[in-house]
Amino acid sequence: MKLRNKIIPLTLVLFIITITGCSRKVYPMAEYHKLTGRNAKRYTEKGSQTEGNTLKLSKKHEFTLSPDDSVMVYQLDQTKIITNYKEFFADVVPGKDYKISVHTLPDKHMSTNKYVFQAFAFVFDDENQLFKLSAEEGNFNDPVKGLGIKRTFTFNSADKDKVKILVFSDNRELDKTLYTLMLNFVTFRYKSTTTGDFYITIEEIKEDEAVSRFSNARSTERGAKG
Repeated sequence: MKLRNKIIPLTLVLFIITITGCSRKVYPMAEYHKLTGRNAKRYTEKGSQTEGNTLKLSKKHEFTLSPDDSVMVYQLDQTKIITNYKEFFADVVPGKDYKISVHTLPDKHMSTNKYVFQAFAFVFDDENQLFKLSAEEGNFNDPVKGLGIKRTFTFNSADKDKVKILVFSDNRELDKTLYTLMLNFVTFRYKSTTTGDFYITIEEIKEDEAVSRFSNARSTERGAKG
């Protein structure tokens, strides 16, 4: 992953240390071991939509993926993985393109080793059928934009007016250093873990943004062929 070096005023470093607080220390492998002892199955539920789990379009919502949340087994690259998951609902317009942005936040423990989960998402229709998703690689945000990893998933609503969204963690390589950030000669390492706080937003992709995404995809394709 990328190595980012930034020289930032000491006051900002002190501010970051201040807001980190003193939350519990994170042990990713131990947390995952606890998951393996739970009755995890492939996701088949069809939960109920409530005010608390309904995402309003274009609004940023804050949640926590917790070790106490429900667990499931999913497969990535022929590897079966266990994870906690969070379930959400959203009302959409049929035939429109949408993007889901998930910004995961590092833990607040007073340490230079910070832990953040790498988000994945599934989107289902009202019959529990999966939508085809396009996912962008997670980008690490610096202190100016808000520390953490932001990832975007896009889909077309087809003929549906409601969708169900699962947010969960990529637990393939836990305790792995994802990014390194230097602030006034203090090195912070951001490592992968199983759970944590996150922001989520779902919004319609406007026509001009869709054209821009298509152009960027074609440019990338031409570059790969060249």
